[in-house]
Amino acid sequence: NFVSDSIVKSRLNEYFGFTSQEVGQILEDSGYQNEAERVRAWYDGYHFGEFDMYCPWDVLNYVYDLQEHEEISQPVSYWRNTSDNAVIRSFLDHKQNLITAKLETLLGGGYIIQKIDENLTYDYLHSSEDNLWSILYLTGYLTCARNCDFAGEVPEGTTALMIPNEEIREIFETTIIRWFDDSARTWNRTSLFDAVWSGDSEGVT
Repeated sequence: NFVSDSIVKSRLNEYFGFTSQEVGQILEDSGYQNEAERVRAWYDGYHFGEFDMYCPWDVLNYVYDLQEHEEISQPVSYWRNTSDNAVIRSFLDHKQNLITAKLETLLGGGYIIQKIDENLTYDYLHSSEDNLWSILYLTGYLTCARNCDFAGEVPEGTTALMIPNEEIREIFETTIIRWFDDSARTWNRTSLFDAVWSGDSEGVT
């Protein structure tokens, strides 16, 4: 039988992506050392054990695009093109105020504390809120925060989670805006208009 090493607990943490030294060498060899800060902001930020990792797919695609199109003004989200981000949409459709508040915290650069189940399948995605956060973590939309990213102790059996980088933040923001646009078309806005007309600020809120 296979022995599974997951991102939750592994002896192979340094092999889940590119280390900063490896990315530095790639940029030096390709002549793009001046792109180091952009690459770090967009594609770094994953934490596996004691290792900080870059997403290899993004780094290689960005360097390739720089070689082919040097007029590129900023990094792009290569990861977004590999899936339809349905897992984030399922969050937004969950309609729980607590989930909304946690998403706001994450998008504001903060962290949340959650239980993680590494043995989940998509069949159990909606069976609990913890499962939703676990899937986001296990699929790379969130990463484990480092000790320097939060204050205090994390309760046993839980993990501090955060958005890893600008690429994933953009995916969250784009998906949320698209969900909002789709949802707004089906809303009955009569009560909103009535509140605005009558000066009911609490109702508008």
